[in-house]
Amino acid sequence: MRGGLPASSEQEWALRAYLQQCPAVQGAAPHASNNVQHSARVTKSLNVSPAYATHFRSGIRELIQNWFDQCKTAASYATVSVQDLTPPSAATAGDVLLACAAGGRCCGYLSLSPAASGRRDVCDVRLCNYASTISMAAMTLGESSKRGQDSLAGFFGGGVKVEINRIMASGASVVYYTSNQEWSFKYEREHGVEVRLAMASGRPGWI
Repeated sequence: MRGGLPASSEQEWALRAYLQQCPAVQGAAPHASNNVQHSARVTKSLNVSPAYATHFRSGIRELIQNWFDQCKTAASYATVSVQDLTPPSAATAGDVLLACAAGGRCCGYLSLSPAASGRRDVCDVRLCNYASTISMAAMTLGESSKRGQDSLAGFFGGGVKVEINRIMASGASVVYYTSNQEWSFKYEREHGVEVRLAMASGRPGWI
């Protein structure tokens, strides 16, 4: 998602043409930019086992919901319409390109393309929110920017984290480009935690 463009050339040209008519929204978030050079790479531990929540099927529903909710936020909660920009020639290859817009401004896009490997069960999915940024704190289980916003779906702060875990456990990868950074995720096991009990002023205390 570098530079905010889809994976396939057909989708890229379709999106560029659309943005000529419906420019990307600007200024929806502080320090946000539609065209940034991602200078820092960050790898975050999922801090959970790959076996966690195996009863959930691997999918992207939560990621799509968060994408759409951020489109609504960027549009200042105005009515958001979804436009199908999929080029006819690309549709036959299994491509999908959708754009969200409100008030003559594009808030973001969703693109789906077959994997370069040619595998029918693998695809490249890109979700882009214009003029938006997200902090690493949002990746902490239980954190949510949606609390108190009844117009947005989900506020428990767990859905997308569990979904990223299931996607990673299936062998796929998830990458975020935001805040001038590139985020990737990994499994990391902590080995050994030592707790000591000490006496202070004659009273026990934890250190």
